[in-house]
Amino acid sequence: MLRTGIRRLGLYDLFSIFVPGVTIVVGLLPFLPEKTSLGTGGVGAVVLLGFAVGRGVHTAAIWAENAVGGQTHRDRFYDELKQPDTVEPQTISAFLDAFESVYTTVSVEREQPIRADDEDETGDGSAGDGRVLANGSGRGDGGVSLYTLVRSYVHIDSRGRSRRFQAIYALHRGMGFATLLLAGVYVLYGGLSMLEILSGTVSYTSYIGTLGLPPLLLVLGPLLVGSVAFGTSRRGTRVHGQYYVQYLISDFLTLYETETTADSDPTVRRPPVTR
Repeated sequence: MLRTGIRRLGLYDLFSIFVPGVTIVVGLLPFLPEKTSLGTGGVGAVVLLGFAVGRGVHTAAIWAENAVGGQTHRDRFYDELKQPDTVEPQTISAFLDAFESVYTTVSVEREQPIRADDEDETGDGSAGDGRVLANGSGRGDGGVSLYTLVRSYVHIDSRGRSRRFQAIYALHRGMGFATLLLAGVYVLYGGLSMLEILSGTVSYTSYIGTLGLPPLLLVLGPLLVGSVAFGTSRRGTRVHGQYYVQYLISDFLTLYETETTADSDPTVRRPPVTR
């Protein structure tokens, strides 16, 4: 049972949930009372809190990305299909052929590719071969998302390199949110210290309080570090989001070709399944 639980803890869980969560927990440790001793139990508590806080950070980061109108990896996927930028149009066309071959009985509302001999009456984006792709939202009215089907096909048994880039993408997104949150906490602490509000409301001396740092430094320092870290995370999110989409499409094609060849030639070995 333990081995099964550990095996299910994947790269995505580690990068997107645990690392940002532990970053926030460790970043808040200086606010504990100075006499607090962290032994083995304390380290275990940090790990458990890291997962718990990381879940919240992961959810909040996704919400914030959608709230500010940021481009998600789902959006990048559909944009790449409509107007190929980093993937060759021939590859996109082959990908659509493979998708239609795999999901022959699935009805994808407003996302079902239109054959090249059909007329594009909407004037919406095409992949260069006459087929109209998904709408901007990537969802149909009650239908199944093309993106969801593709990701399920590739990731159903942990195959493909796209999972790695999706995990790194989520890591940058989560760390961007975590650094903003921590910077806000330290700036708030520095501001309250400048106004001498904490001296009359907090009954203990924290680790950070024993350092005797100037309140102005506690305001400007986190602002600078947080801005640089957030900018780095945003760039990492953008770059690895592109890599993820590229490998998601190529993984789908590779797996499709491998399974098609294995079906036609029994001597060809299928890729191993790791559950």
